[in-house]
Amino acid sequence: LRLEGSTVLCERTRVDFDYAIIATGAAQNYFGIKGVENTFSINTLEETKRARRFVEDNYPERIMIMGSGLTGVEAASILAESLDASIYVIEAKERVLPQFSPQTSELVERALSKRGVNILTSTQVTEVKEDCIMFTDNTCLDCDMAIWTAGVKPSQFIEGLDLPKRKGWLLVDPYLNVSSNLFAIGDCAWVEIDGRLATKTGLEAERQAKYLARHLSYLIRGRGLERYSVRASTDSQVALISLGSDCAVGVVGKTCIGVPTRLIYSLKSWIDKSFIKRFK
Repeated sequence: LRLEGSTVLCERTRVDFDYAIIATGAAQNYFGIKGVENTFSINTLEETKRARRFVEDNYPERIMIMGSGLTGVEAASILAESLDASIYVIEAKERVLPQFSPQTSELVERALSKRGVNILTSTQVTEVKEDCIMFTDNTCLDCDMAIWTAGVKPSQFIEGLDLPKRKGWLLVDPYLNVSSNLFAIGDCAWVEIDGRLATKTGLEAERQAKYLARHLSYLIRGRGLERYSVRASTDSQVALISLGSDCAVGVVGKTCIGVPTRLIYSLKSWIDKSFIKRFK
């Protein structure tokens, strides 16, 4: 797959376009760590299914989750609730969910600890072996399964595009336009408007998609265009975080809402199921 002018070139076909939207997501970032072939990813549906089959077939007793962002924290919560296994969350920075406020990190760490999850912060991985994880201090931990959730990077497709970029991501203007008739949304885009940098989350990606659908209809009709407004920015996070056992917390900016836990969990569950239902 590649772009040439106003044409998308696929393996067997080519499609001309008047406008195109690039929404190809991101690739897993392994930061050059040795032995990543021994890890599981839950960054895509196929990888998640492969990880689930491994759990169901092998009943691992010690599971290491590398990375404590939203994906790592929610994976640890689900596994701790559903398996009789030792779950470890390994984070290179000094606290879990380092992109959120210290209050949020503290609340989530307490919730994970109550569920028996072992949290190792300020801990850097140097190698993933088949049966253990090696760290920078030359210590190691035995494990039966390693799950990598430590970050994302631009995909090879994005890297190959000769378009404006920032830190490897496609740079868009306040109308999510990359250049001429090309737009970009979601994880592959660097969306920074009025000093607010959009987070790479489902909430922002969906808002960008809805905005662009409306924006393009206005463009076709010759109507005036509205600038996109970032809701969940890196300096003011918006998220619902599942912590298992009918428990979830809500985050709005620097405020972390932990009660009523069942109501927040029900809201989070309803949003997740509604999203998945669209793609059945």
